[in-house]
Amino acid sequence: LDFAGIDTVGRAFIDEIFRVFRLEHPDTNVLWMHTTPEIEKMISGVMMYADHEATRISAAPRTDLPDTHSLDADRRSAAVNDKERG
Repeated sequence: LDFAGIDTVGRAFIDEIFRVFRLEHPDTNVLWMHTTPEIEKMISGVMMYADHEATRISAAPRTDLPDTHSLDADRRSAAVNDKERG
């Protein structure tokens, strides 16, 4: 992205390109040049947040999977119940 002649951009634009797009297209490198110090600061802030967010998400426990301990306990309970029924 060439920011030559651009003095200001909206934070939503920077977020969409440097956080959302990067997360959705991890194999695509986004390059930029000719930014003002203010735009560069916004880009850096959004990228730092995105990197932190990506780390937090990948380190978070999966909630879409059953808890294996609970699943094992349920299986044992079902096996005991089946055994008691004969």
